[in-house]
Amino acid sequence: MNLTTLFLTMCLNTGLPCEDIGAEFAETPFGIMGVAQLYNTGKMNIKISPIIKDSAYEVEETLLHEIAHLMTYAKSMREGRRINNGHNHSFMVNCKKVSRAYGKHPKHCSKGAH
Repeated sequence: MNLTTLFLTMCLNTGLPCEDIGAEFAETPFGIMGVAQLYNTGKMNIKISPIIKDSAYEVEETLLHEIAHLMTYAKSMREGRRINNGHNHSFMVNCKKVSRAYGKHPKHCSKGAH
């Protein structure tokens, strides 16, 4: 399964505009497996480190983690709150929700997991 198909499958039922979100293998800051980005325009993007490209397990875990960040960003925007990019309570709730919906144990939801 390619990254776009995997992302779209995981993104279902999250409330995110999945078809408008980019997911790609691209360089990330050193030691970071994935990055969720929200731009001032409202555009969202996920970058997954090419270092883990050959590990389906790591790609899945990282992608779920980053989708949870985007869910948290989107909720903050809807509520007119400051975007918190950390691993706060809202992130943890979203991460567990998207992980369980995809049939995964949410162990990657812990602080600093990815």
